[in-house]
Amino acid sequence: MNKRIALELYQEARKFIIEQLCKENAEEILNRQLNPDAKSMRPKDIQELWRRLLESVINANMKAKVVGSHFDKIENALCDFDPMKFQARWTSGTADHPDTKFLDDVERLINPHTPIRRSHRSLWPQFFKSCVSSAKFISQFGDAEGFYAWADPLAENTFSNPGLPLILSQEIHGIGYALACDFLKEIGYLSYGKPDVHIKDIFRSIGLCSEHASDYEIQKILVTFANTCGVTAYHLDKLFWLIGSGYFGLNPEVGKNGHIGSKKKEFIRHLLDAGRTVRPD
Repeated sequence: MNKRIALELYQEARKFIIEQLCKENAEEILNRQLNPDAKSMRPKDIQELWRRLLESVINANMKAKVVGSHFDKIENALCDFDPMKFQARWTSGTADHPDTKFLDDVERLINPHTPIRRSHRSLWPQFFKSCVSSAKFISQFGDAEGFYAWADPLAENTFSNPGLPLILSQEIHGIGYALACDFLKEIGYLSYGKPDVHIKDIFRSIGLCSEHASDYEIQKILVTFANTCGVTAYHLDKLFWLIGSGYFGLNPEVGKNGHIGSKKKEFIRHLLDAGRTVRPD
């Protein structure tokens, strides 16, 4: 990637979102979002690790609304997020045949207005499949340190880095490559971003990727872009995500509910008007 163009795009993005914030301390607010402490983000035990993995699994479309809105209520059914206990408790359920007792337990805990759907493709049975496969995968490491010992070398190596989320997406039902990247970046692996709709729209519009680029390809582009600018992939991803979502978390400094509204269309138009498109060296 052309270093001059990459740095210009990065600086344009920073300048744009700072101007949109319209705050005297806008740069300070932005830097806190972009530069978290990686060590503090790491789960301390396997229960928190599995919980964070399941949070990434349900961080998609209708799952976030249907399952995510009840996530804390079903802690007991998930055995206080202990993957080993979960496997022992729901022994009659498999990834292909959800345990009806688990679904009964969920229904009792969330007390829905109407019974939860139980067909094979419905969200709660699909979530159970994710629980089974992810509990099996996480349990094999024994504890959080065991997981880090396995994942660290893969994440830190330039060649294997894009492959780590690919492994997770194959081992865990329903997570997919983008959500696997989301999980890794949120537990302190700052060499990952999430190739979500905001990143894709911006990258495609300015020529950083093709119209049909895969999530795997976009993650590699994101890492190259970030390395060229001397920042982490998490940093760069969050910068574009803030432009796309306009959401700074529950930050009273930003305003009502931390929202400034999506600025993605304005940003893309700004870049195109300024001729900020990517061309070969």
